[in-house]
Formats: sequence, structure tokens, C-alpha cells
Amino acid sequence: MSNWKYRLMRFMQGRYGGDQFNFFLIIVSFLLEVAGNIFGIRIIYWIGVAMIVFAVYRMFSRNIYKRQQENIRFMSLFDSIKGKKNSRGYYENRGSQNMGGNRKQRENRRYKDKTVYCYYNCPSCMQQVRVPAGKGKVRIKCPKCGNVFETHS
Repeated sequence: MSNWKYRLMRFMQGRYGGDQFNFFLIIVSFLLEVAGNIFGIRIIYWIGVAMIVFAVYRMFSRNIYKRQQENIRFMSLFDSIKGKKNSRGYYENRGSQNMGGNRKQRENRRYKDKTVYCYYNCPSCMQQVRVPAGKGKVRIKCPKCGNVFETHS
């Protein structure tokens, strides 16, 4: 049994796998196929079959970036329909949940009360300076040499 599990894991390496969009496609295709069979409308049944084929294609795809972008667009549309907005007034864009999102998003989910910082090096003495993230254009005074420089946080 473990040999098959190992073979499946090796086969799926470098492939996209499942995400929220695939889950949505599978559920809707199942509902369409059932409705097509109950009401005897063959076109609805075949649309459901096409959706399940597309979901399987997405799972086995090696173009991970494109599949992530499709999932991001779907989640953005889904969140706008639900009316979920984040703290900045934009519709929440969760990204690919199976990939964990980027580092900043993971830390924000984990430590919502903690401040996130950006780190910059002073151009004159190369001293590392910590600045709160998301403040826009900031003027930083280096604590070591006193040099003042501007950057975006």
C-alpha cells in the first residue's frame, strides 16, 4: 500500500493539486450532472461533465503560476459577492491556500495584533533600520550616522 502512496506522491510532484476553485468546480459539476439526469436535460449533464474534466486538468497541471492566478481571480470574485472586505477597504484576496500564501500574509493571519516591520539599510553606513510596514512614504533618520533618507514601507 505504501508503494502506491509513494508513487502517487512522486507523480504529483510539480503539479498544482486542489484548491478552492477546484472544489467549487467539482461541487457545481456534481449538482449539474444530478440535475441533468433528474430533469432529462442532456446539455446540463454534459456541462457538468466538462466542468469535472476541467477540474481534473487543473489538478494535474504543471503551470502552477497560471492555476494560482485563476484561483486568486475566483476568490476575489467570490469574496466580492459575499461582500468581505479587508481592513484597507479592498476585497480580500486570499491567494492559494494550499501553497500557504506569501510570508507576510501568513504572519498577518498568525499574529493579527503584532506590528509587521520592513527592514532597510542606510545608504551611507549600511546600518539596518526597522520601520513599521504599510506607512507609505516615510523619512528615516539613521540612528548610527544621522543620515536622513526617504523610502516606501
